Amino acid sequence: MKYIFTLLIFIGLVHAPQDRITSAYRAVQKGEFEKARNLLEKQQEKTPELAAISHIWAVYFFAEANPKTSIDSAYLFVNEALKRYPNANPKDLKEWAEDSLSPATAKKLKSDIQISAYQKAQLKTMQTNDVYFVQQFIDKFPAAPQVPEAVLLRNEIAWKIVETEDKIEAYQTFLNNYPNTVFQQKAIERRDKLIYNRETQAGTMLAYQNFLKN
Repeated sequence: MKYIFTLLIFIGLVHAPQDRITSAYRAVQKGEFEKARNLLEKQQEKTPELAAISHIWAVYFFAEANPKTSIDSAYLFVNEALKRYPNANPKDLKEWAEDSLSPATAKKLKSDIQISAYQKAQLKTMQTNDVYFVQQFIDKFPAAPQVPEAVLLRNEIAWKIVETEDKIEAYQTFLNNYPNTVFQQKAIERRDKLIYNRETQAGTMLAYQNFLKN
C-alpha cells in the first residue's frame, strides 16, 4: 500500500503536502486566487500548524488584486507564521525556502503590511480630516514602527478639530482623550479662558466673586 501511495504521488494523482503548499503559493503569485484558496483550505485541514500555510494565507490576503483582499487578515496570518517558524521541521524550512517562504521573507511581508496599512490610514485621515482611520491603525497595529508618527498625526488632526469648535467641552474631551500632547497647555489655557468668559459675562461683582469661589 505504501508503494502504491508513493506511485500515486509521483504520477500526480495524490498531492503531497509540500506539492500542495507550493502549488498554492504559485497560484497566488499568478493571481489564481480561487485555486490558491482551495489548495490552502484542503492542506490546512490536514496540517493547520505549518508556518508556510499561514505565510501563504498572509500573501493571499495582502494581494491587492485579490477580491478578498484584507490587510487585517494578512497581518493576522503573517504574525501566526512568524510564531510557527521557530518550531518548524528543518527539512520543511529548507524546502519552503526554495520558494522564498522563510522567517526572513515573513518579516519583510509583515513590514510591508504595516507600511501599507499606515499609508492607507494616513491618506484617509487627510482626506476626511477625521482621526478615526489613524486611530484604527494605532489600535490594530500597536507594535508597528509607524505608530509614533500615527500618534502625532492623530493629535494634530484632533487639535485642529477642537480649535475649530472652540468649546469648553471640546477642549476638555481633547485633554481626556489625548493627555501629554504638545497641545495640552494650549487646550488648558483656552478651556479656562472660555470658562472665565462664561462665568463673568454678566460683568458684576457677584459674578467675579462666584468665579473666584468656584
